[in-house]
Amino acid sequence: HHQSGEVTRFIVQYKEAEGVWQQLELSGQLRGALLENLKPATRYSVHVQAEGPAGRSKPSQDLQFKTEPQRPAGPPLNVAVRAVTSTQLLVTWAPPLPELRHGDIQGYYVGYREINSPNGNYNMTAVSGVSDEGGGELILSGLLKFTRYSLVVQAFNQVGQGPQSEPVSAQTMEDVPSAPPEDVRCAA
Repeated sequence: HHQSGEVTRFIVQYKEAEGVWQQLELSGQLRGALLENLKPATRYSVHVQAEGPAGRSKPSQDLQFKTEPQRPAGPPLNVAVRAVTSTQLLVTWAPPLPELRHGDIQGYYVGYREINSPNGNYNMTAVSGVSDEGGGELILSGLLKFTRYSLVVQAFNQVGQGPQSEPVSAQTMEDVPSAPPEDVRCAA
């Protein structure tokens, strides 16, 4: 005769907070399951049902857990730059896509370099304490006048930094004359 407690398989169901249930079926001998391909820094619910000859049990109580964060997988969006003066550029950007943040964005690195500079390294400046929703902006000062610069932006969260944006470029303005012309005469 059958023991009523015999389990032929377990059904593990899990989902993101607002998502749909996904299902994993395991043989009744197993006592653990590995949930793979979960998103980083995401809250999940999971419960288990046992199935035997007599049918399926009620689901276990929902267990909530949150996956570990990872470094951002996407660059900041809508990176733009424009000249403000002959020595300043204004850089603006929006945060990476929400599903690519993989944690809480804690700030950004803004890199700039002269387009014609032989060493191609960006000078990086950190901008921190930015809100998740808004992007950010930074005025770069002390630049050379009438010079074209290349700029990149990358986001960082509690784990590390993500990929750089595609470079954008802008040129600082020409200086206005610093003194009015002197001694202007009209000759008839």
